[in-house]
Amino acid sequence: MLSIKNLFRLVMLVCLLLVITAALGLFFQGEGTTRFVTALDGHQVELLNRGTYANHSILRATSYMGADLTIMIIVVPLLLVSSYVSKKSSKSLMILCGGLMIAFYYSISLAFGAAFNPYFLLYTVLFAVSGFAFANALGLLIKTSRSWIITQTKNVSTVIFLIIAGLSALVWLTLIIPTFFSGDYSAFIDVNTTEPTFALDIGIVFPLFMVIAYALHQK
Repeated sequence: MLSIKNLFRLVMLVCLLLVITAALGLFFQGEGTTRFVTALDGHQVELLNRGTYANHSILRATSYMGADLTIMIIVVPLLLVSSYVSKKSSKSLMILCGGLMIAFYYSISLAFGAAFNPYFLLYTVLFAVSGFAFANALGLLIKTSRSWIITQTKNVSTVIFLIIAGLSALVWLTLIIPTFFSGDYSAFIDVNTTEPTFALDIGIVFPLFMVIAYALHQK
């Protein structure tokens, strides 16, 4: 049942799972020296060989840890504040939806992108809970927005920002296209067989931002 009270409980659970997941990635590093393995394309990849992201290259592992840090210092506080304010202001649901979408995206990256490790079930639970919470928040936003939504201006600066943000998702093409000619994709694919972030950003984020920018321009 869609309600602010139920959503608040879900958000608290999401925040707890996010803190645990991010803390494991950031602080439980252990000891070990790097090692080399052969990737699918035959090239050598240097693995971090310690901590949660031990089976990833140093570049990939540090990118995951950067995401963990962002979750800890930005996303979790954003979710806590916006979920509390949403009890008093339905407009804050927009911010809460944004925060939950980030959490959902983060969980997808870990569940489908991170090399299998002892925390896989934790990633799966976070994926499920953040997904349901995001759907719940979005449903409530649609339900309550009818009472306060107003006609928007074109807001050209926001349109430009959305277009630039959407186009930034295409930066992955600078990595993908050259591999069609060189055959060397170990630099960014790492030890994985594919990269889910590429599909998410190019197939969903880019067109979604373009559609939103166009809709805002058309009021």
